[in-house]
Amino acid sequence: AVPIDDGYRLCSIDATITMAMHDSLDVDRLEAAEGFSGQPWEGQWHRDEIDALMIPLMRPYPTPFGTMLAYDAIPEVDAHFLGRAIVLANRWLDEAGLHPETRLGLVTGAELLEFAQFFASFHLKHIHFVGLAISHLPAVSPVLSLTIWKPRAEMIANLAEFMEMPEARVEKIVEGIAFRADEAANLRYETTPLRPMLIDLGNGFDLWPVSALDRNPFETIRRIHERRDPTAVTRLAAPREEWFRDSLYGLFDNERFECVEGNIKVQVGGRIVTDIDAAIYDRESDQLALFQIKWQDFSTNSPKELGSKARNFMNAMNLWAGTVTSWLETTDIARVMQSMRLKSRGGGATTVHLFGVSRALARLGAMAKTVPHPGLALGNWAQLKRIRLAEHSCYSDLAMLHRTLVHEHDSGPLLRPIPMSMDIGGRRIEFADNFFLVDEEHHQQAETEA
Repeated sequence: AVPIDDGYRLCSIDATITMAMHDSLDVDRLEAAEGFSGQPWEGQWHRDEIDALMIPLMRPYPTPFGTMLAYDAIPEVDAHFLGRAIVLANRWLDEAGLHPETRLGLVTGAELLEFAQFFASFHLKHIHFVGLAISHLPAVSPVLSLTIWKPRAEMIANLAEFMEMPEARVEKIVEGIAFRADEAANLRYETTPLRPMLIDLGNGFDLWPVSALDRNPFETIRRIHERRDPTAVTRLAAPREEWFRDSLYGLFDNERFECVEGNIKVQVGGRIVTDIDAAIYDRESDQLALFQIKWQDFSTNSPKELGSKARNFMNAMNLWAGTVTSWLETTDIARVMQSMRLKSRGGGATTVHLFGVSRALARLGAMAKTVPHPGLALGNWAQLKRIRLAEHSCYSDLAMLHRTLVHEHDSGPLLRPIPMSMDIGGRRIEFADNFFLVDEEHHQQAETEA
């Protein structure tokens, strides 16, 4: 905060976090490239006239405390929001690193996904109904209407019927999603707000907070289970390397490329010095790509914790790149190919490219106060996937991918701050750069000129 004549100016964006913001924007750019709104489920059930279908279903519901909103249900509306929820929930599960086969307590990731889809669809529908009521039923209180609660027994019975599951099983899954009232003491250790889909009040009722959609609800589910059982951290992390590697290889699924199964131990003098998480060989150009992949959890707003994670990430990537580079410089290419369990048509790879890929954030050099190893192309998963899915890119060589990642690492869309201010208690509070516009057009023009 900077004092000004009649108040304070708040500044939030600096060089250490703007590049990390570009990592977050890569998710939006990937969704635009994939045509996110046209996913199969949403496309099948999407209704352009959704408002016209919903408005006749609404009616005021007077109570002694104010007027709430009531509405009826029809299959077309339920399917519309379920389609959106399926797309969102699958993306959330992937972002949170919760594998469908991972067990948390007595339930699996796949079971949590199925129920999260239901709750998300209900929340999306409810929020949309309340938004329509603001315009069409002015007597209705949005605050009262957004609040949802249900008796636990009634909720379990309804879910069991809808999901076609025994009530006992449904109850176990609900317990895996809900934040319990007796866990409130754990909040004193949290620096990042929890956004649970359900809150078990401990009196036979559950709250359904619509704020659960404010951030990835699976991050909250993951953190709840990590508090309940410290061994959950290990079980969550166990399948991620293979899961990540399979996703990476899926981007090179054609006859031109050969992907090495499993990871590769690098030995020098009979001693293992590092490992290579993934390797891809381009048969046409005789190029070899070696990957170090990281799936770290960056879902925190603690600057101290983020800084520590950034330093760990950059130090690990640079150490790996330096070790592999030294090994390549002192090892015959035929031996390298043999270590990779690869066979070439000629003398082996003529060029070797090093890649470091993070599932979430990769532009962390400023935060870690270091720079990437000169031979290493750092990128995040959304960025790498977008580049590979670009037109004609799937048939381009590994050198192009390496060059593009290196170029994009220190560049990105221009962030234009949107200054805002408000008066509080006779003092003026200015927000210098808490909000911003993304100048993607300027970035694309610069990319074209380059």
